[in-house]
Amino acid sequence: MTEILENVYNRLAFEKFEFGFTKAKFSKHYLGKSETYFSYLLSSGNDESANVLLMLWGKLNKEHQSCAIAANNTDHEFRKHMLTEWVTLYRELSNDVFTAICDRAHKMQIEDSASV
Repeated sequence: MTEILENVYNRLAFEKFEFGFTKAKFSKHYLGKSETYFSYLLSSGNDESANVLLMLWGKLNKEHQSCAIAANNTDHEFRKHMLTEWVTLYRELSNDVFTAICDRAHKMQIEDSASV
């Protein structure tokens, strides 16, 4: 399994610990899979599918946009500060996942070229 899912989960779990963020919630809400999917990947060492990476990237982008809009629409200083931190987090995670998607696509292209 690539490290990208673990890295994203660990960062989100650290930031969302008070919200009861779990591997099951990550699997369902961020990966679009069953609640046991992420635990399965961790225990089996299997790679996630490209569709899972795309789902995660899309979810992180959506969260980024939602927080950015909310930050722009609030006058409450503390809320604006927290939302701005979330915007940064989601942007960083989204960029990391996008890089992983590009790396995987490049690797697949090289493998396809080598088999010809």
